[in-house]
Amino acid sequence: KNDPLPSPPYCVPLPSLAAPSAQVGPCTVGPRTGDQGFGLQVLLVSAGTGASLELNGVVTGSVTFPLDIPAGRWVESIIWTSNGAIATVIPGGPGDPPNIIATTQRHSERLSVSTDYSLTISRLRLEDAGHYRADVSTADTTGTTTITSQFSLRVYDRLAEPSVTVNSTVSDNGRCTITLTCFVALGGDNVTFSWTPLGPGTTLSPQGSIFSISWRPEDPPQDYTCTATNLVSSSSHTVSSDQIFCADPVPEQAGLAGPLSPVMWMFVSKWFLLLIHLGVLGTRLTLGQSPPRPPKEPESGNRK
Repeated sequence: KNDPLPSPPYCVPLPSLAAPSAQVGPCTVGPRTGDQGFGLQVLLVSAGTGASLELNGVVTGSVTFPLDIPAGRWVESIIWTSNGAIATVIPGGPGDPPNIIATTQRHSERLSVSTDYSLTISRLRLEDAGHYRADVSTADTTGTTTITSQFSLRVYDRLAEPSVTVNSTVSDNGRCTITLTCFVALGGDNVTFSWTPLGPGTTLSPQGSIFSISWRPEDPPQDYTCTATNLVSSSSHTVSSDQIFCADPVPEQAGLAGPLSPVMWMFVSKWFLLLIHLGVLGTRLTLGQSPPRPPKEPESGNRK
């Protein structure tokens, strides 16, 4: 009477190769009593998983998960999982590439396998990010080994061109500071910013997105460029020199918000009187009245 086969993976012990009790994958192998066995017998061993390999991809791009198959071993099958099975790979015929069977509609027609069994996902989407695992069943003359490789995939949007806002402030002492703020729509948390050129009178915020310039009217014209970068792309925007200037100070910035000094009152009064005089003169001219003429002096020839 034949014993029923164990559930997969099929762990068939070989007394001459296996220890009396050895942990093999998800099952325990030991010599069976009362049965010497015969024919082809296979020893299944599971290799260590190791650390995850971190990969980065960009939306609409592609990413490749590399596999390291030990020399002298041949691949029997590969099972790829990411929140469930996504594909099964089996060797092709002599000279043919491996065959891949996608097991999810989401990955259908986006998976390919190279001759070295590395898996490529094309037309990446943001939802492709996550953890991936490959269980590679390999064999040689001594038995079958399952090699596990793990990956962590991050998918990023390609950065759009940054936008830059320009603001200027004038302090009480008349000093002008221009602030350039750079930002990217839908940039996420992994965006860094840099500015060029840097030099005396310029400062950066800790995040790099805010760039301050101490500006004077006599400074030569200068363009400034903000570059936004994430792990997969970069994009830049240049602010032209004609946008780098300070507006006239408002009264609060010029120190005129408080009571006027006596000297200032004197100047204001003179300007006020001048405006009144000009207003009266303009009104007379508009009404056709000429200013009064001084009386004529008597002519000397009229004396008797």
